[in-house]
Amino acid sequence: MKLYRPAAGEPDLWPGLAPAMTRPIRWDRIGEQYDQMIKYATAIRVGTASTEAILRRLMKANATHSSYQAMIELGRALKTVFLAPYLRSRTLQCEIHQRLKVVESWNRPTA
Repeated sequence: MKLYRPAAGEPDLWPGLAPAMTRPIRWDRIGEQYDQMIKYATAIRVGTASTEAILRRLMKANATHSSYQAMIELGRALKTVFLAPYLRSRTLQCEIHQRLKVVESWNRPTA
């Protein structure tokens, strides 16, 4: 699991997470492409474009498309925001594990 620091500097701010911490989130990438990401999200939500069509368009540039890179960076930030409380709370870990077991039981073949 990799966690991303919210800002540059202060690498020792979270000593318990040091083995999992990597580079800072590139907020500038997200900021530069924010409007475009909102356009893509809106197109998907209102149904004027499919997720597959947008991904196809972004992947034509071999994952170097600036909007794609910004979306990846936003995903890293969201993952870190989710994992921080998850790693801290044994109760949350158990709750998520229990819910995953329920979902997996739906997909279990019946005899």
